[in-house]
Amino acid sequence: RLYVPGIERLEDRSLLATLGLGDLVFTGYQASPPDKISFVLLKSIDSGTVLTITDNAWTGAALSTSEGNSVITFGGSFAAGTHFNYDATRGSGAKWAVGASTTNISDVTSGTFALNASGDNLFAYNGSTAPTTGTSSAWVSAFASSAFLTSGSSTASLTYLPVALASATTSFSLGLASGASNQNGAYTASSVTGTAAQIQNAVYTIGNWTTFTAAGSQAIPPTATFSVQTTGNNAPTGLTLSNATIQENAGSNAVVGSLSTTDPDVGNTFIYALVSGTGSTDNASFNLSGNILRAINTLDFETKSSYSIRIRTTDQGSLFFEQSFVIQVININETVNLRLNELKVNPPGSTTEGDKFQYVELLGSAGLSLNNTFLVMLNGNAGMTGVASYVINLSAHSLGSNGLLMIKSPTGGHGSASGTTVVTDLKFDQPGGALSKLSVTFYLVSATSPLVQGNDYDLNNDGVIDNLPIGFTIIDHVGWSDGDVGDLVYGGVALTQTQGTPDAATRIVGNSSIAVSAWFNGDLEDTGNLPAQLVYDPARGSTNLPVTPVVASLTPGDTNYVNPTSVTTDLRIVNYNLAAGSAPNMLRPGLDTILQAIGSEVVGGVSRPIDLLAMQEIYSQANTSAAVASLLNGIYGASIYAHGIVNGDTTGSGTLGVVFNTLTLQLLNESTVGFTSVNGQPRQTLRYHFQPVGGGSSTDFYVYVSHWKASDDQESRDRRQVEAQAIRSNADALGQNKNIIYVGDYNLYTSAEPAFQTMIGAGNGQAFDPINRLGSWSDNPSFIDVFTQTPAASASPGLIGGGLDDRFDFQLISGELTDGIGLDYRAGSYRAFGNNGSVSINSSINSPS
Repeated sequence: RLYVPGIERLEDRSLLATLGLGDLVFTGYQASPPDKISFVLLKSIDSGTVLTITDNAWTGAALSTSEGNSVITFGGSFAAGTHFNYDATRGSGAKWAVGASTTNISDVTSGTFALNASGDNLFAYNGSTAPTTGTSSAWVSAFASSAFLTSGSSTASLTYLPVALASATTSFSLGLASGASNQNGAYTASSVTGTAAQIQNAVYTIGNWTTFTAAGSQAIPPTATFSVQTTGNNAPTGLTLSNATIQENAGSNAVVGSLSTTDPDVGNTFIYALVSGTGSTDNASFNLSGNILRAINTLDFETKSSYSIRIRTTDQGSLFFEQSFVIQVININETVNLRLNELKVNPPGSTTEGDKFQYVELLGSAGLSLNNTFLVMLNGNAGMTGVASYVINLSAHSLGSNGLLMIKSPTGGHGSASGTTVVTDLKFDQPGGALSKLSVTFYLVSATSPLVQGNDYDLNNDGVIDNLPIGFTIIDHVGWSDGDVGDLVYGGVALTQTQGTPDAATRIVGNSSIAVSAWFNGDLEDTGNLPAQLVYDPARGSTNLPVTPVVASLTPGDTNYVNPTSVTTDLRIVNYNLAAGSAPNMLRPGLDTILQAIGSEVVGGVSRPIDLLAMQEIYSQANTSAAVASLLNGIYGASIYAHGIVNGDTTGSGTLGVVFNTLTLQLLNESTVGFTSVNGQPRQTLRYHFQPVGGGSSTDFYVYVSHWKASDDQESRDRRQVEAQAIRSNADALGQNKNIIYVGDYNLYTSAEPAFQTMIGAGNGQAFDPINRLGSWSDNPSFIDVFTQTPAASASPGLIGGGLDDRFDFQLISGELTDGIGLDYRAGSYRAFGNNGSVSINSSINSPS
């Protein structure tokens, strides 16, 4: 979902909350009922400004009290050039407006505030207390339908002019004859763009006004517009937030985006602040670090999905501009911690009571809400393929305090373990139970629209689910076939066994992958009785049944089978910018030779094929990643290598991807990090969650694949910093003691750059350079052995030349990969492939050789 914040209004601001002499000009006056008045601001005002418009006369010594006042309170900031108008027909407290809008404008209009059709005056002054002297600094502007008095006594129709307003820029008179009826006038000349003085001169020129007698003969406010320009330092005119979305659960001080200011003056500097006013409702949930907007605490989509904030940018001359933004919280799939755990479909015995021992058990984070979560059983039997034979909506439930939820019969069957959420369904009491005993696939899905029992979700009967509702996401799935011709299993996780057919399965403890290797399964022993604990029959079990214990239990709440095999192995992780992002099918000749050579090289005493290849500048996962996986499968054997699915958003050259060896790695999850925009990241980072096959959850690791902004200028350095902050915010939110590898084409020139310092800063996701080679890398011969760009002195089509002179490509690691426990970095194995350290700086990688 893409949210583009609306621009509220371009506003030219100063910091003053009061107006000075001549800072507004009257533009319209209608004394013939209904009374109407209009004026234009020549200086911006802040929220909280109070201004009084009165039709009391100035006696020469004081304002009279025989008429009335309209005290206006501005509840928001208003820019210079804003045109206000008064209409006596509007309701109490809402007499003043901008156009027809009374938003952030209120008034208390009291006394006899009514224009005299045979002559009257208007004074504007700051605050609600009348000035007591003619020289008071509270005066702002004056207007009269007749000439201002110079002698005699003031009346309700005639007034003297206070000394402070006695100039052509602070007062204006229509000069109509005293006592003449229906005295009205309006500015009817062209719109004006200019300085305050130029607008004063245009508006207070009598030839630019039209007087009239019939109410409504001229528009009030006039149709003309006024744009106020300042001399010297000009106020900012725009404020941009590079990104207005944030993923939920991103952690404290997670980066939303960066702010930038539009200003007519070159070279201005700006400070940013959250301020009160329109749209500032949720300011307290955010903070600013320089120009970086951050969420103070981790945000939760289910609690609140959008936040409204208001930000001010102020230049070095204290002129400012404000903008409100709406920050959208992106809902992430929190069900990655949710899995199918146990399935008992065909209990021993053929009675209805026996069928009540069917159940499905789910496992995940304790208390996890299952909103929009469904368990769906797809029929795989010929003639019924793809039909949802059983559906249950779990939206009203959460996992229990032990992380389990059990779906079962309400009147019989197994009991549940303490702390388990139990969901009962009468369908489990029907003859044969609720679950199919033949060919079946169980899907645990998230969907914003309900799935319907009886619907066909494989309209083509081709083994691919379709006809899916909106917002459909697969969380987990597993299935099996009874072997009949034409039967189907959906999703690729199809359990098999050497004898009999599966009708029950349990997930191996610690293995959360969506793969056959995560399960052991079997054909339940048909003993004809109903024991409290039903068992697999080892004589009819599958090849992946445990040897010890001889009989493995399938009992809700009991600990599942724990694979006793301890695996010690190496993983070869490679990062490579393929420069293949500009078009599909762009793999360069000889890439297969390079990949095979990498797999054959002995590094740190180990030689092995690539286990994980992280890539930058690819066209897409479906195109480039799939092609690379095909190359590797051509070298090492069919179907060994797989690739990622998610494509990161990009405004740069190509996106990111991974290819991995399925014999050694299970991909548990993939997601995007950060957001792209003109002023933010050129490319998103991709985060992958892997588990070594047979390694268990203690060996899980995360890989962040990135391609940061190139070039050694301040704008590029700022963008790299935004990218680094997004990665660290995401990694820190994973919590403590996580195995993390950060890889990518970082385009860094020195370890002193803020982006690199952000990566190695303290916190849960703190990164370390495994070879500890910090310094100023660019063109520095001391680092020649770790230079990766550019390997060609002369550019080939689509490539950049220049020779080896930079350490742009990196693999950084978290501290947990050096603690000697579980997964660890093998010392001495970091290598810039193809660079033996003998190359001349700024030369091709094969020069001298």
